[in-house]
Amino acid sequence: MPSRGTWHEHEIDSSGPTTLPLGLEGIDESAAVDIEVEAGAFSVHDPFIVHGSNPNRSSRRRCAVTIKYISTDVKFDRDYVSPTKFDWHGVRLCHARGARGAHTYWN
Repeated sequence: MPSRGTWHEHEIDSSGPTTLPLGLEGIDESAAVDIEVEAGAFSVHDPFIVHGSNPNRSSRRRCAVTIKYISTDVKFDRDYVSPTKFDWHGVRLCHARGARGAHTYWN
């Protein structure tokens, strides 16, 4: 997208069948470039890069994995209800190294 360095506020659009119903106003989608990923492959990108996909019209499930690194002293509130109604109870925290924080870790 040609709008480098521009910050766009997310909008919530719950009218579609998506898990994270976020949208951006003021984005010229005609300038978007499709990057197709073969079945079984994956893409890695910075979460602040404007990205998305068209609806999955196949009968096969589309899967995504999000990995974020946070310090063990970060307070994680599973009862927080985000504007998108994301269920934080299903999030798995994994401990990598260093002192374990006050959370319950999956590993």
